[in-house]
Amino acid sequence: KLGTCISLYEDVFTVDSASKFLKSLEKQTVNNFSLILSVDAETPENFFNDLIKTLDKSTVRYVIELNNQPKVYVQNRINEKPFIITSRCDSDDTLEPEFIEVIQKNFNQVEECLDTRGLQHDGKDYYTYQRDEPGSPFISLIETNQGEIKTASFKQHAKMIRYFFSRFVGSKPLFVQHIHGGNIINSIKGEKI
Repeated sequence: KLGTCISLYEDVFTVDSASKFLKSLEKQTVNNFSLILSVDAETPENFFNDLIKTLDKSTVRYVIELNNQPKVYVQNRINEKPFIITSRCDSDDTLEPEFIEVIQKNFNQVEECLDTRGLQHDGKDYYTYQRDEPGSPFISLIETNQGEIKTASFKQHAKMIRYFFSRFVGSKPLFVQHIHGGNIINSIKGEKI
């Protein structure tokens, strides 16, 4: 019924931070998804080679898509599914093991955004915050596979809820977002815990 893709959409800072994200994908409670490593053309090729070496290919199927175009992969390879789920994630963050399973279980055969609660860790003051704001960087888009595919990278994550109905799923935090100088757009949005 549906194809599920995780789009790694932001600048990748180090192999070490990105490999922590990839390890969180390997620990997912379901494995029926594809990973799209979507970065710009200036990313050095040896970076990919080092990163891919850290990935358990028996657990996670992946494709490298240049120029931040995850929809190219989706349109070209998942055309037999009536619905597609794409989820947006940053390379230096991590997902809880049931993230993808929760998203898939909340599939209702309608176009909508699914948002999850998460934690933000501030690398400057080392506090942790609970993020319950809609339009998180970990938003997932369910869309029909008819016409032009948009993917969860269609608009900046906070603006996605202007274009699609959005609802929260899951009862516990399902991601950890690491706030640092390189991702200033993702300011602290939660309550300190």
